[in-house]
Amino acid sequence: MVRFIVIFFLMSLIINVVKKIIQNYNDRFEKIVGINNELIITKKDFFTIKNIYVDLFKVNNILINSLSFNSTIEGARIKKFKIILSVQNKVIFINNKTNVLKIIKAIKLLDESLYYKVLDKTVFAFYPIRLTLEKEMEEINIG
Repeated sequence: MVRFIVIFFLMSLIINVVKKIIQNYNDRFEKIVGINNELIITKKDFFTIKNIYVDLFKVNNILINSLSFNSTIEGARIKKFKIILSVQNKVIFINNKTNVLKIIKAIKLLDESLYYKVLDKTVFAFYPIRLTLEKEMEEINIG
């Protein structure tokens, strides 16, 4: 019985490590290209490349998957930023910080009311955190 528990624990540990390695490998190839109100998200998923077309007017919700800050001399900076984008009946995971900032900036440029509606449901409703987000978005070019 003890052997079974040890083997089960080791197998689950190995599976989680392999999943994390594959996820990190696939996240490096994530790209976003914007055309008017539509974004094309290119993701590498299990060694195949997928293009996902997203109409920004149909964004229902943005859920924050992971968010961490780093304090520097200039002030707080976003270190890690991952979101789950809910578009109609699709759920899209965006794991690259610059791509997340591009999406949020594109939503802000397209429709300011949608931007505030979406972000007021998250931690960015707090003014200091929103100020940090907007400071980082100024440095990002959508292209």
